[in-house]
Parts: sequence; structure tokens; C-alpha cells
Amino acid sequence: MPSTVFSFSEFTDRISQFAAVVPRLLAKHHRTSDLAIELSDLITVAERPFTMAVVGQMRSGKSSLLNALVGRDLAVTGVNETTATINWFKWGQGTQCDSFRVTWKDKPAELYPLSEASNWIGDSENAKLTSFIEYYSDANFLKRANIIDTPGTRSVLQDHTDTVRDFLEFDTEDGGESLGAKADAILYVLMPVARQNDADFLKEFESSTRLPNCSAYNSIAVVHKWEVLGDSNAIETVQDKVDRIRDSLSGLVSTVIPASAPLATAAVQFGDAFWSQILKFSKNSHASAVADLLLMEDDFINYDGIKGCELALSDRQALRSEYQIPWPCFKVICQVAGQENVSNSADLRKEIHALSGIKKLNDTLHDRFFARSKMIKHFSVLSKAWDPCQIALGRLRQHEKLLLNVSAQAAQCRELIDESASKVLLAYVEQTESITQTELESVHSINEELEAYVIRLTDTFSDMQADLKALETLDDIASDSELPLDTLRRVCGAFGPEIENRSSSFAQFPDAVSAILDTLELVRRTQLGADRNLKDCLEHLVIRLEQLADYFDELNEAK
Repeated sequence: MPSTVFSFSEFTDRISQFAAVVPRLLAKHHRTSDLAIELSDLITVAERPFTMAVVGQMRSGKSSLLNALVGRDLAVTGVNETTATINWFKWGQGTQCDSFRVTWKDKPAELYPLSEASNWIGDSENAKLTSFIEYYSDANFLKRANIIDTPGTRSVLQDHTDTVRDFLEFDTEDGGESLGAKADAILYVLMPVARQNDADFLKEFESSTRLPNCSAYNSIAVVHKWEVLGDSNAIETVQDKVDRIRDSLSGLVSTVIPASAPLATAAVQFGDAFWSQILKFSKNSHASAVADLLLMEDDFINYDGIKGCELALSDRQALRSEYQIPWPCFKVICQVAGQENVSNSADLRKEIHALSGIKKLNDTLHDRFFARSKMIKHFSVLSKAWDPCQIALGRLRQHEKLLLNVSAQAAQCRELIDESASKVLLAYVEQTESITQTELESVHSINEELEAYVIRLTDTFSDMQADLKALETLDDIASDSELPLDTLRRVCGAFGPEIENRSSSFAQFPDAVSAILDTLELVRRTQLGADRNLKDCLEHLVIRLEQLADYFDELNEAK
């Protein structure tokens, strides 16, 4: 029985051993040799930068959300469907950031100045001939991960949906280099109502990037542009929408977060003149005038002579003309400006930025993706190896069964041959038996060794997967819990999976083992009244804490 893996270095060692041995093992037999190439580049794939794909419905604002997250205008945005190609955004410096690289489908890649990027949007001929585009920026966000902006799913342009599916390798059988093309994680952007094909798409992503029965550790959903809900209570009703979407996508995403790129952009880019005018309108005008003018944008910019409004018609028109922000977002800003806790421009900016959800989304991406990127990256590698290995095991078992039948039939033939039979016939049967037996032994040996490696690595994966499941549960526990949440998150690898990171909360104590045992007692006490989900998390924590105690005991013995 394989030992439980705690050290991330041991985890990666096992993957390295798997990647070194299994391709050679598959290459030994003609029934599996074609699968060897699919596993030949696993370590290279594991060492590539962490990659997050931004995927979702057409016109859901994926590109504007990407820009808000990164803090730069990297992706082309617009009212119409703009993103038509797979666009990679990577960290770069200097003149590298002044151009983009187009990899064509049928000719060598070429560099173009950024000023020509608009030639690849929408239904352009260039987009149809392009495999993917690479952009570079020195934005700090891109030091943590490559980002891929994709065309919209459910697009009126079928080519766009097909492009996304091909990129994520749904229903394809490309081998070799294409193994590295899939994203390690997905940020799925959807409007305030989830549809069945959103769930279908996420299920396809799950099947191509995770081992069977794993949690959705590499998928996060964003309810974007929630302000388009349109009613006066959009701020209050968005959470109800998020909860319903979370239920409908249960098991397919690790969490659902509401966000608004336009609100975040306004908070960062709009000057004090905008905010002071908004405050003047919302604070100093009569409540009925504010309500009437916010019913329709046409009323706000055309209704002259309304009583009780402190903002002249020309000022209202200038405000909408100079500051380009969707009307639903403008309404939300005005509603927030009227709240009692907002008294000045700085307060209003702060409230709008918090309401945009961009900081929360950034923090969530860091906690659930980037801080765990090493584990997720290696999990992605394992998922890529899973199908070829299962196919190989199936073929070998089938071939072994066939050989057993041939061997049995040859033995029956030999028994039926009497002494008067031809020596040639007898020699043929005996040779068939010998060859079949040799082949059978070879197939059985390959099958056993491959199965052992797969089981060993699957068990190893399960240990690390349990860490991620526990982290998801800990993330949902209230901050006033009696449990030392930060310490327990650290134990499960939230701040790095290496054993030094896991043990750092206890290493500061003169007697680390005693501190661990105190934490163990608290965890076990909490288990008594826990629900099933929390109980599973706490059972895993007991295992990890006991392993940490053993780790410190070994350190003490070595001194």
C-alpha cells in the first residue's frame, strides 16, 4: 500500500518518476506504443507557467473583466462581439510590449504593431486564419500567471465557439504538443442568469482537466455586469442571484463571485470632478427628483426644469457624455452616493471599488489559484495522463485475454494430435504455444507495472486533492470560528505545498509538537458537532497534523 504523501517534493518526485518510466513502458508494446507520445512531455508541461483561461458567454464582458483584474487595457473591448481569436497575455518588458505575435494556421508567425490589433476582432478574415495571438505586458498580475482571453461561447459566429472548444481540446484526439494547450484553471464569466449550456461547458472542462470524482478546485465563476438586473434593488438582489447560480453549478465551480469591471474602472480612472458631481446630484437633490431622473437615461439627459434637482441639465448631459460608463452602472453609483455612510468623493470611490468585487475576485484568484498553482499545475498534468493510461490498461487487458484464449486453444490442439501426426504440425503447435506464452508474460508484466504506477500516482493525487477540498471548506468557515483558520489553511498548503510552508505556524514554538497536539485536540473537539462536509475536512486535518507531529519528532531526533 503506497504511503500517504505529505511533502510536495515527494509528490513531484513521484510524478517525475511516472513521467520517466511510463512512456517507455507503453512504448514496449505495439498495442500501446501510440499512446507513449501523449505522455512523453509531461514534465515540460508541468514546468510551464500557470495558465488561466477567461471563458464565457458572448458579450458577458470577459475582456473588460480581464482588463480590470490586470489593471491595464490589454484586451480589446467594445459593444459588439470583439474577441475572435485565442489571445494569450504574457509578462514581458520593454519593446516586447509594443507589438503582438500572430501564429497563423498555415504560415509562419509574424509580429505586428499594437496599433493593428483591431484588424483581428469580430468576423475579420485575419481572425479566421489565425491560430492564436500573443500579447506582452509588464503588468505585475502576469508575473503570477498567463491569461488567455477567448471568444464568446453561444456566439452568433459558430467559428468563435468552435475556436474555444478546440483550444480546450473538447472532443479532439490531438496528441503530443497539444497536451500543453489546455488551461490549468478557468475563470468562467456569465451573466446574472446561468443556463444549461453553461453547466454543459463546465462539465466538459472538468472532464478534460480533472481526474474523475474530483472537486472543482480549478474553476471559478464570475457573475459579471450584475447591475444590468435593472431594478432599484440590484445591489441587494445580486447575492440572491449568486446563490442560485452557485446551486445550479454545484460541483462544477469552487465558488461564484459577483463582479463589475465598469464599476472598478470608474473607481480607478474617473477624476474627482465626476464624483463631486454625482454627490451633488444624489445628496443635494430631492429624493423624488433623483428617483425620477434615474428611471431612464433619456430622462436624465433630456428632462429640463425638474424641480428639486441640484444638477443643471447641461451638467447632467456633460456628465454622461464625458464619462463613458453603462447606464445601469451609473445608476448604481448614484444610489450608493445617496447612502448615509458616504460623505465625500474618497468615500464614494472606496464604496464603488468594494462593490465592484474586483478586489475580492483578485484575492480569491490568489488564494484559490495562484497560491496553489504548483499543486493545480501538477494535477493538470495528471489529468492529461489519466485517459492515455486508462486506454493502455484496457488494451493490455483485452490483448492478454486474447492471448490466453490462443494459448488455451493451442494446448487443446496439442492434446488432439496423435503420434502419427506430422512432426511439422506438432512443431507448429508447440511453437505457437511458446510464442503466445512469451507474449503473454510480456503483456502481463507491462500491465502489472503500469497498473502499479497508476494506482500509486492516483493515491498520491488523492492525498493532495484532499488538501484542496479541506481548503475549500476552511474558506467557507466564519472568521470568528474557534478554529485557528490561518494555521489550518497553512497546514493544507494554502501558502505553499512544501513542508516548510505547511509547518511554519508551529516552527516558531519552542515545543512545536505540543503546539500541534493542542491544535489536534481542538480539531477533534470540533468534529463532534460538525456536519458531514466539515467533518471530512477535520478528519483530513487530523491526518495532516499527526504527520506534522511526526515531522517535528524526526527533526528533534536528528539533532
